[in-house]
Amino acid sequence: MFSKNIIHRRGAMIAIAVIALMAMTAGTALAAAGKAKFEADGIVVLVGLSPGGTVESDFKIKKNGDIKSVEVHTVGEVVGGAITSLAPCEEKGKHSAGACGLTTAALLGSTVISVHESSAKLDVTTQRYPLTIAPGVEIEVIDGTLKGKLSANMAVESFDDSQLLIGSGKLKVRSTEGTVSTYGCLLTLVATVPLLDITEPPAPGQLLPFFGPIDACVASPGPNPLTITPPLTPPIISPVMVPVILHVTDTGSFEVADDSMKIKGKIEVIVSSSPLGTVGVIHITKGSATIGHDHPHDDHHGKKDKDDDDDDDD
Repeated sequence: MFSKNIIHRRGAMIAIAVIALMAMTAGTALAAAGKAKFEADGIVVLVGLSPGGTVESDFKIKKNGDIKSVEVHTVGEVVGGAITSLAPCEEKGKHSAGACGLTTAALLGSTVISVHESSAKLDVTTQRYPLTIAPGVEIEVIDGTLKGKLSANMAVESFDDSQLLIGSGKLKVRSTEGTVSTYGCLLTLVATVPLLDITEPPAPGQLLPFFGPIDACVASPGPNPLTITPPLTPPIISPVMVPVILHVTDTGSFEVADDSMKIKGKIEVIVSSSPLGTVGVIHITKGSATIGHDHPHDDHHGKKDKDDDDDDDD
């Protein structure tokens, strides 16, 4: 189910999440808040720049023409995954009977979509060189290590599609220890099927990346949008620096909610992506679920739970 949601329905899901966020109010009141503390794990199955997303690249060039670094500001990155396990879970407080069951129903097997805006610096370790990404297809790339931060709009849809939690996250971006990432200059995505509905782009397997030399991105730093070129038409050139091979570990905090539940915690996302596919894991620690809303006469009178942590990781 989660692959269907991520690949074929992510646009509609995110739109629904935004509408739901606008409609939420703080006035909803239930009898008392139940609480659960938990940990969870998951997988990453999708990472990349959405069509229409933008990239701005600031190149630092040495006198000899080598690239020292690239500051890459990206809007519209998408990470998709699913929560595959939730344990342990402990109910906290006298009003919390059933809180772990409700938390499990909301998270276990859920689809997770995160749409990012990020700023990251690529310190170049290997200058321009040719990389074969498919039989007979060679592109110019550079290697480097990444350091930056991102802010994310997040949506979590339950396994049975009955619940949608929306919110945000802030994470630090770092190259996974001992790795480098590889960047190329993507000019456009060429569709292999007719574009019948411009609001619903083709599936990733129906889009072929068309890369150019790194200097195309140097000459046009943007911000430029990622374009889709219809079949059998001249390419719609819009250079964007994107990772061809990506190895990153993102760490920070998140909070998502609907009108009946709030979930927050610390999160770590480890991603390895290449032309062969994407693998990755999600780890949630210090997870806290609040079911309903605090009653004015509840024991802590609206004060911050002593187990809550400062979520600012910046």
